[in-house]
Amino acid sequence: MKRILFGVCALSLLLAGVALAVDDNVAGKCMTCHKEKTLGIYNQWYKSEHAKHNVTCLDCHKAAKADVDAFMHEGALIATLVTPKDCGACHSKETEQVMASYHAHAGEILDSKDAYLAHAAGGAPAAIAGCESCHGSKIKIDPNSPNKLDRLSWPNSGIGRINPDGSKGACTACHQRHHPRCAQLRLEWLRRAHQWSLCHGGFHGHPGD
Repeated sequence: MKRILFGVCALSLLLAGVALAVDDNVAGKCMTCHKEKTLGIYNQWYKSEHAKHNVTCLDCHKAAKADVDAFMHEGALIATLVTPKDCGACHSKETEQVMASYHAHAGEILDSKDAYLAHAAGGAPAAIAGCESCHGSKIKIDPNSPNKLDRLSWPNSGIGRINPDGSKGACTACHQRHHPRCAQLRLEWLRRAHQWSLCHGGFHGHPGD
């Protein structure tokens, strides 16, 4: 019996090692390709805290088979959309704080009576520019789209974005995706006027905060 258990454990460790090696190879391929194809994004990542801690493209963009926005890309199953649920795998405390905030629920207002004027009087362009750009909207799935995301709801970095995985919000509304400061989560930077004024600066008829 002990020999069987030992054999099972050894096999599990071996398979885990193979999986890690495959992931490392794919992750390395991501960086090699994006360094050539999208040098700006690569450089942003390279200078970030994520890179310093060996957090790769695959760590954030890797998807599960059950994810509705998952698609195969150069040998890896990935998702374009990185949600608070994804970020929460490492930043659990921060994600819990955001989920309990007004920011995470900002997109819900777009289905309320408060948004009627924008949709009825202004139409879709006005609603997108004047409301969804800050509040966010529900991300729709298009099975025929190369990245599974409907072009009418993506790209979308609204702070109250409603994601396909059920999570609400977009960390990238403040933490600027691949920017070197993205993984630093420094409040003193986020509280600078130029950052919060992007949404709270009196635009689109809203009073400044």
